Amino acid sequence: MNSQVKELKQNLAESIRQKLKNLALQRKRPVDEILRYFAIERFLFRLGISNHTSKFFLKGGLMLRVWDNHNHRATMDIDLLASTSNHRENIRAIVEDIANISIEEDAIVFNTDSLVLKESQMGTEYRGLSARFIAYLTKTRIPIQIDFGFSDIIVPKAQEISYPTLLPMLAPRLMGYTPETLVAEKLETIVKLGLFNTRMKDFFDLWTILCRDELPVESLALAIKKVFANRGTKLEFPIALTESFANDPLNERRWQTFLKGLGKKEPELNEVIGKLRKKLVPYLNFK
Repeated sequence: MNSQVKELKQNLAESIRQKLKNLALQRKRPVDEILRYFAIERFLFRLGISNHTSKFFLKGGLMLRVWDNHNHRATMDIDLLASTSNHRENIRAIVEDIANISIEEDAIVFNTDSLVLKESQMGTEYRGLSARFIAYLTKTRIPIQIDFGFSDIIVPKAQEISYPTLLPMLAPRLMGYTPETLVAEKLETIVKLGLFNTRMKDFFDLWTILCRDELPVESLALAIKKVFANRGTKLEFPIALTESFANDPLNERRWQTFLKGLGKKEPELNEVIGKLRKKLVPYLNFK
């Protein structure tokens, strides 16, 4: 690479970093958060144009950005359902292959020399893998984490998505979850954890989805039934959707701490749980 080309690339990277810093100021969000979102977005773009795109489905909190790019919580990790072998060397080879795709437009570099793979989801009945490595925008280090799951299902079927971009660049296009499946998985987690649930993000995500859309009754019922069956969980009343759980001082403090991290002061936990109870409990009574 001659010095002129190197200088042009360096200037492009600096320009992008400055635009992202300006965006962080505009949105009143931490610069590190915006940088991580950018790195996530550009990795997903590479996944979408790679030979591996048909093996992976975007899930989790990042799907909330797809459905509503203005009203969602911060999510710093990529969650993917994988339709491929869960052997470490297979996932390592795929991550390296995707990360090594060079895209001049975004000037970001993924350093897979730093790639570390570990088992995840250790507290559940199914095993996943977590991949961690570093991305660089000029000399700025941006941590990346990807959580791979292997045993879940999508109901009724995966949908093609266009992931929103932070800057005017080509958008990632890949396959992703349906709202019904995300609701079903989070409801299953709430039922399974019971009184020991400290995952305030699940309540918030469900509230966000159910306030935004009226999901088709039949497809949501089917998703809940199939997800619970696939995970081996009984369709029973969730203790974490009771008034006593919502009004517990410890849970209220956890909720307020969670909201503070989002830069929000509302809604109240009892309001959220009341809405979820009304919307979701009827689905747990069908045969």
